[in-house]
Amino acid sequence: MSSRKIEFFDGFLSETTPSSTIPTGPQGSSILQGTIDPTTEGEDGDTYINTTSGEVFEKDSGSWASTGDLTGPTGPTGPAGPTGPAGADGGAGDATSDETSYRDRLSLSTYDCANMNIASVDEDDQTDDANSTATFDIPTGNFKFADSTAQTLTSIQQLDADFLTEAIDINAIDLFSIWSLDDLDSTASYEVSRDGGNEYQVVDMVRIGNSDSYRGLHVFTDEAANAFNQEYAVAEATNTSNFDDAGSQQISQKFTVANTTVFKNIITYLNKAAGAVGGFCVEIVNDDAGAPSTDVNDSVWESSVQDIVSLATGNNVVDISSLIVIAPGDYHLVIKPNDEYRSGYTANNADVLAVRIDDTSGPVPNLRTFDGSTWSAEVADSTMVYRLEGRELDLRVRITSSATAGDKFLSSYAVFYGPEDGVTFTSPTFRELFSFDGTVDNDNEFTLTNFLPDSRLLMCFAKGTGQVFRYGDFIIDGYTIKFPVNTFNVAGTVDLEFFQLGSVGGQSSVISDSLLTANRLGSLDPAIDKSVAGFGLMLRSPDGTLYEITIKDGGVGFDIYEVS
Repeated sequence: MSSRKIEFFDGFLSETTPSSTIPTGPQGSSILQGTIDPTTEGEDGDTYINTTSGEVFEKDSGSWASTGDLTGPTGPTGPAGPTGPAGADGGAGDATSDETSYRDRLSLSTYDCANMNIASVDEDDQTDDANSTATFDIPTGNFKFADSTAQTLTSIQQLDADFLTEAIDINAIDLFSIWSLDDLDSTASYEVSRDGGNEYQVVDMVRIGNSDSYRGLHVFTDEAANAFNQEYAVAEATNTSNFDDAGSQQISQKFTVANTTVFKNIITYLNKAAGAVGGFCVEIVNDDAGAPSTDVNDSVWESSVQDIVSLATGNNVVDISSLIVIAPGDYHLVIKPNDEYRSGYTANNADVLAVRIDDTSGPVPNLRTFDGSTWSAEVADSTMVYRLEGRELDLRVRITSSATAGDKFLSSYAVFYGPEDGVTFTSPTFRELFSFDGTVDNDNEFTLTNFLPDSRLLMCFAKGTGQVFRYGDFIIDGYTIKFPVNTFNVAGTVDLEFFQLGSVGGQSSVISDSLLTANRLGSLDPAIDKSVAGFGLMLRSPDGTLYEITIKDGGVGFDIYEVS
């Protein structure tokens, strides 16, 4: 048995092994210790401590006997210690980390919706198999792009059903992808389509530092062609139906929308007699038990007044450009001549406006007429000819690998969409980069030269760490972005990217926001609150000096500082 022996000699402490010989000094009592209970060691009067159990023994008449336990009762819980430093960012590689990464980014995003396609969770459930050559790889739980082959991974519809019922168009998206770090494709191409894959637009993706993640923001341009049309073709027209000042003041045609659709062109086919005057509107209204609703709140869209005099005598194609989003449901296309037309109308057809119809065997639903207060029943065998053009709102992602050697493995991708608070992106993307040494320079103020920052849209990405900063993490003073001191006091090179998706309402809106932000004006409404704790309002004195006025804690007074 291994043990240590601690002996006392006239107040002095010495430590030896049990076999050591004490050269001088009187024999004293000894304290022995070991990891098991004592057996034959020691002399009468010695004490032995079992360091494993805490039990204490004393030796008397050649035998060891237990005399107690050094372990006391459990003490009260101590106070919590200070919070430790933040750990380093973990890499991707499992569904949880990917989902957490996307949820964190959504919380900081200008968008309020996101769809995640995580290979190990969704497998190929969100993949358009008919238009994909990349596959879900069971052994790795990733999407696999084969060696030396340019393969594609194409998604199905990425827009949420609840979002689609809101009938809101998408003007821009934010796309993220996370690869297997050892098997990523640095030259893969990314595309998105908002018309169900009829036309794809390229997304410029940027790698986030040296991580496994890529990000790209894309503002859609108008599609070259309308992928959707719904019509009862003008070739079916056999007759006309006149607008009058009595029972046919308005004429409607029912139609059904199966999927949320953006209508870009509303086309009607009219016939004009030479003397017709006045104007007309084209309207889309909700259905009410088969007839057009007469509730003004059920009007979905109405055109401006179209001039009848400008139409040619005879048949006309009236193509009205629009940009309206229609949710699935039943609607009516209504043509509405105005009072000037009805005042000038006579029944001799010399001053008549009419809609072209098929009155021989027109399919149901048939057209209806309006007498100023009530819609008629359907007119048997009579159907208005019309055409609606646009695109079904169907967001898809397509990723194409490079034909380089080696298999490539994609862990997940996510698309962010749906601008919050009615934000509409109307300008190009703005971007500015800063690079500095974290410990030598330790910069915390950055002056932008490429664009005026908008607190609602500006984001700052710290490349290599994946950190994203929004207004509140920094303050904005004109073109200057100010972070707390030592925010970037880290070893090595710090690369920051300031990114902004154009302006919300033009340059004047940005300037107004910039002024409000620079003065940190507060509000109980978080949507417009620009306040930052510890900072105040800036005002200029009569001598031209600019001062910052801050409120003391508790509202007990003010502090005034000269702004240099």
